[in-house]
Amino acid sequence: MTERNPLEHLGHRVAELRRKHGLTQQQMAERLAISRVAVSHLESSVTQPSERTVTLIAGLFKVEPWQLVRDTDYPPARAERLPAVVTRYTQAEQLTAIVDALIESLTDPEPRAIRLVLEPWRARLLAELDFCADAGERSLLTAARRRIDAVIFDNQGLSGLGPSGGVRPERPPPERGVRPSGESVEVRR
Repeated sequence: MTERNPLEHLGHRVAELRRKHGLTQQQMAERLAISRVAVSHLESSVTQPSERTVTLIAGLFKVEPWQLVRDTDYPPARAERLPAVVTRYTQAEQLTAIVDALIESLTDPEPRAIRLVLEPWRARLLAELDFCADAGERSLLTAARRRIDAVIFDNQGLSGLGPSGGVRPERPPPERGVRPSGESVEVRR
């Protein structure tokens, strides 16, 4: 009689989390800076991920590395080397949360005060948009910028207008190119 291993395959857990978060293997691969084939091999338990990859996956799914590998077939010796905590939020998610908290906390109805508080954050969101290549992150940043615009300009009776009184055009996402070495680079035109 053979003894059954009660531990879940880490790959199955990762696949379940990926589907739960609505990501394709390609999207997950791009977020982790690995290939789609590597994600497929990981999910089908063909390979075990490195400590670095486990840490990145944990951050992507907003869990700690030990929570991700607990009760799985991930080697205990490797699990001991995992960091205790990871960054759970991206820069875009953090900026969006700050903007939302600032908007919620505004108590002074004076348009000048509102502008003094929110305009620097609006500029920071625009700067972040200049360098953001991920479509989901761009969407978060754009939505936060629109919420700031709604508060600033609706308070002045200038709904939909930019700071100079004119409509501000959306910035296109930066174009990406690939050098012969395979390195991804931003292309400015």
